[in-house]
Amino acid sequence: LHHKVLKLNGPYLTRCMTSLHPVPEYEHVWPSLEKEALVVAVVGVGNVSQLCLDLLISSLKTSFVGYLESPCIPAVVGAAPYTTDPSKPFLTGSLELYHIPDRKTFLLQTRAPNFAGTRKKFAVELQNFVMQNKFSKVVLLSSSFAMARKDAQLLGLPVQFALTGLPDSVEQLLRSLGLAEIPKEEGPSGDTSGPRLNIPGSGCAEALFSSLSTGGAPTALLNFFTSEGDNRGDAVYMANFLDSWLHLLTPQAVSAGMNPSKWKTPDCWALLYGADPDPTLY
Repeated sequence: LHHKVLKLNGPYLTRCMTSLHPVPEYEHVWPSLEKEALVVAVVGVGNVSQLCLDLLISSLKTSFVGYLESPCIPAVVGAAPYTTDPSKPFLTGSLELYHIPDRKTFLLQTRAPNFAGTRKKFAVELQNFVMQNKFSKVVLLSSSFAMARKDAQLLGLPVQFALTGLPDSVEQLLRSLGLAEIPKEEGPSGDTSGPRLNIPGSGCAEALFSSLSTGGAPTALLNFFTSEGDNRGDAVYMANFLDSWLHLLTPQAVSAGMNPSKWKTPDCWALLYGADPDPTLY
């Protein structure tokens, strides 16, 4: 693991589990991470959380902070994800950190799933990163297989939540938006870890939530039940729910649901599903 000390507005920020690399082309003072919210995209079915953060990063007044590096995440390098915005990174990385200053919120965009067998290790890394930098709360965005829903879950919205360490008012607000809590189930025979969230296909989401809960970090998990396919509509749906809670785009609460007009289509969606077919074929 890398250890790096970076100067942020006077105090020094120590990275004990991940190293944060500033981009030399962008001369800006790194903001303090203390007492701000952290929204994390967790790789899952349909990449709904990553698409959702694409919408937030493209539509909000975000500034690129830097890259996070973890031995649990494969190294990924690609073309600029938001090519028309000079304030965004010139390369795609595995873990990209963005800041919304006027909303006191950081966004952690994840471009690759963790290596097999490293879920718990990465969960501990994120927990340490959150606790060392004193984030006010963490919001995990994930997606899981719609086919795994129970009968009772089929009657509700495709987004459900799990909370730990947050005030009752947060649960009341989420329920007022029509969301239900993710049910917990007993593990397979011989599993002594106790009840767990039933969200298969959500990658390390359950491990992250459990680790942050153990560490005492106020955490919310928003999970979208979906299937592989064109998941852009799912991303808009989740972004609207997140905005209704955190008011990232609008200062007033807005009705959740399909309302794509307020979101800017990200540059990286241009060829999300390849080029259009040649019309002469038809």
